[in-house]
Amino acid sequence: MALQTSDAPATYATDLFADRAVDFLRTAPDDRPFFLYFATSAPHPPWTPPLRHVGEFADVAMPVSPSVVERNVSDKPTWVRKLRQVDASERAGFIQDRRHEAETLLGVDDAVERIVEQLRGSGELEHTVILFLTDNGYSFGQHRIRGKRCQYEECIRTPFAARVPGAHAHVVPGLISNVDLAPTIADLAGVEPGQPVDGRSFASVLIGAPWHAPAGVFLDWAGDREIPPWQGVRTVDFAYIESADGTVELYDMTGAIGDADPYQLRSRAADPRYRATVRRLARMLRAFRSRSPGRR
Repeated sequence: MALQTSDAPATYATDLFADRAVDFLRTAPDDRPFFLYFATSAPHPPWTPPLRHVGEFADVAMPVSPSVVERNVSDKPTWVRKLRQVDASERAGFIQDRRHEAETLLGVDDAVERIVEQLRGSGELEHTVILFLTDNGYSFGQHRIRGKRCQYEECIRTPFAARVPGAHAHVVPGLISNVDLAPTIADLAGVEPGQPVDGRSFASVLIGAPWHAPAGVFLDWAGDREIPPWQGVRTVDFAYIESADGTVELYDMTGAIGDADPYQLRSRAADPRYRATVRRLARMLRAFRSRSPGRR
């Protein structure tokens, strides 16, 4: 697909959405709280950057993950085993896609800067919490996969940042899930959700309180014609996945028991040293399923 670019504010979606967001902030009542949800298509494919950022990553080296050149996928589910190994031409294409994706995100950076500057100019910045996140990751050839529906780190581990008035910059260790957002926003607003919600508030963590992270977070893909259903649990140290074809995968991400495997190249599900871990995470997954109506 040819790379299409435009800087026309009426047609380049990220800039257009930023215009609307800034207009909202300019007209928001100053006597009561407001909520702005700003969501762009970027960096979804076809990764169309604004003209002002085209080529900015052309000379930036893009390291290739070992999982892109993974030869042995016999420990992966059937649908992955059926995929062709990524060849040199495809690797080059993935690198180019990643460059275009990064350039597209520069347009998002511009939009965020405009929003922040509008808040600063109106005097609202020091009264506003900003949450920056995405809904999914993307696999650029890792484990032979292109797309966002996989059970591996490239798809499930996503960036999350928060700007909170009066808080010092710090990193919160442990797990936070997208399902924690609704109770957190409700907590910040001082309201009670009108119905039960998944997750739990981390509002106090944003100002420095310790985060008592959950033992694990639930991963779930309902399946489609290309990728069958899978479910799993991600803990600080392990990724445990059960697929519809009966394949069970366990990856020792941090080297908690054996060698660290951050690229998920070797499933330890059949390794006797991990037998107790497999049982423990299988129980955790069953517990998550019991709280998820309609799930298998």
